[in-house]
Amino acid sequence: MKFIFILIIGLTAGLAKANTTHPTEIIVGRDKAIVTLCEYGSLTCHVCARFATSIKDELFTKFGDKLRIVMRPFPFNKIDIEGFKLVLCSKDPVKYSTAIYEKQDDLFAAKDQVEAVKDIVKGLGMTSHEIQKCLENKQLEQQIIMRRQLLKADVAPILKIGKIKISGLPKTPLLESLIEEAIQYVEAGGDISTFTGSEKLRRSLGLKPLENDKNAKKITK
Repeated sequence: MKFIFILIIGLTAGLAKANTTHPTEIIVGRDKAIVTLCEYGSLTCHVCARFATSIKDELFTKFGDKLRIVMRPFPFNKIDIEGFKLVLCSKDPVKYSTAIYEKQDDLFAAKDQVEAVKDIVKGLGMTSHEIQKCLENKQLEQQIIMRRQLLKADVAPILKIGKIKISGLPKTPLLESLIEEAIQYVEAGGDISTFTGSEKLRRSLGLKPLENDKNAKKITK
């Protein structure tokens, strides 16, 4: 099974929610952060679990209030869909998603994985009635599924910064360099949608030089 892990660094403005009942994003950090890092992740993705349970904290330790992280569900299977519905219905989506990631191995070992997800959220205080009502929410389910359909990505993992696509999750120091360059770019008055990274950073990430990267050229037009 392939898993997708997508990061997008962009401006913090205009992060829309798809409905007024439940959010469709999991947000960590302050609204005033100058750079937003968006992760399109799966609850059944080992790389996503590592990002959520360790790397994310390291990034906040380094960048503090300058960084905000937005996690957007990117489902691959029934466990993802049902799990994300429960996470988004909860009073604390960060806490609930982290708990599922931390128990990912137990989840994979369970005979009935959907029931295992229910047990995890019950342990955090969600009632059986709340669980049932949430899982019956077809509107939320369609919004979660639609995001996967719109992205049309089929390789894993993918990092996307502006319109720069990176195959694979870089090591933490390189990811930190990427975010640091983005912050410096915005602080210098740049629009994050035109951020392409320095040539040195692009080489480290295995990207084409700017003059050979059609995707990067489109951003500057």
